[in-house]
Amino acid sequence: MIQPELPITPLILAAGFGKRLGEITKTTPKPLVDVGGARLIELTLQMLKRAGFKHVVINLHYLGQEIVNFLGEDWNGVAIEYSWENPILETGGAIKKVLREHPDRPILVINSDAVFETTFSLRDFVVDFLGDPHSPSAKMLLVPPPSPNPYGKIQAGNHDGKLRVTQILDARAPIGPVETERDFVFTGLQILSPRVITDMEELGDVFCSMRSFYPILLKRGDLITAQVFTGFWNDTGTPERLEETKKAVREGRA
Repeated sequence: MIQPELPITPLILAAGFGKRLGEITKTTPKPLVDVGGARLIELTLQMLKRAGFKHVVINLHYLGQEIVNFLGEDWNGVAIEYSWENPILETGGAIKKVLREHPDRPILVINSDAVFETTFSLRDFVVDFLGDPHSPSAKMLLVPPPSPNPYGKIQAGNHDGKLRVTQILDARAPIGPVETERDFVFTGLQILSPRVITDMEELGDVFCSMRSFYPILLKRGDLITAQVFTGFWNDTGTPERLEETKKAVREGRA
């Protein structure tokens, strides 16, 4: 069954240097690292295609032409638009640039090195945001934290019938008591309303969304909703986690 395309702009973040993978990314951009029969960015494109997307934007900087040469302008029926950056704009700047170019739709942002178990329904994640009567400014996909937790602190709890983000790093939302507030890890998968471009305009062209942008929304009391995924997720950020991703691919989980 062919799924109608959703009214949202998908952005794959693929501009980074991948330095934590050491020698592996000296001559190969991280999105093109082989994880066993597929490249990292192909897993991301597969997930977007399963969700019904026929057009995606990919931001580029480090060894970006290698990605263009590999994917071309169409990957298995998914049209690709490239967003070149020079200098590299960091996550927030990359999102802002694409929102400026596609101002009438929310933006779905996913890291090219984030790998999700195939049980995760990206389409359901997006449909829930688009149909939310509370019109949140953003929605984040969270996972339970490992112990110890090498990632930044995110907290969320139930509030007015929704799972609501209450803390990001050191920024805290000025809302009343929430139920079952817990620590989580942010997967990098997020949706942002197009109206947040107004806040981004105040931050210049190069900025980190987590350190500079999200605290603005949070401290103002904007609604940032969340969904928790308990299946396999990996940011493929180190050689060890790269091996974990390869194992998941071999086992058919990703």
